[in-house]
Amino acid sequence: METITARYSLPDLDTLSSWDQHKIRAWILTRDEAMDRAQSITARLSMWLPKVKVVRSLANYLIDLTEPNLRRAFTMARFHSIPTAFLQGIYSKTPITQRLCPCTMNEVEDFIHFFFYCPIYEPIRPKLLLLIPSTITSKEDCLKSLLVDANPQISRGVAIFIVQALKLRATLTG
Repeated sequence: METITARYSLPDLDTLSSWDQHKIRAWILTRDEAMDRAQSITARLSMWLPKVKVVRSLANYLIDLTEPNLRRAFTMARFHSIPTAFLQGIYSKTPITQRLCPCTMNEVEDFIHFFFYCPIYEPIRPKLLLLIPSTITSKEDCLKSLLVDANPQISRGVAIFIVQALKLRATLTG
């Protein structure tokens, strides 16, 4: 009991016995949050990561993908922030029809093109396609199945594809 009262800077046991359980719980949660924040700052983690890690159902890949580059890649895919012509066109206010892929196919480079059609990623795409259940036929549903984060092996495979694709793209666009 002394360890707990010291850890959470709780008052002496006489005072503590006069508090109701909700006040004690709020006190402990506030102290835990402060300790988590201090630990996050010194560990150079983002402020929200420890809180998200507690709730596995929100983003399993934050726990399952231990390599930071893979976590970042999967996050970019889930939040549609991979640097495609479509995304860059949003910021530059380029008309959608002019947001063309650098592969010179004269096609709009949206997520479907990026994942399934762009010839730039043809060498690395077969491993990605193996992750999609054969029962799924539409490309939109295929993309959803890749990004849902329900299976750690699929999330890892998608993250690896993104990392490799960004490297291929960098060599092409310089």
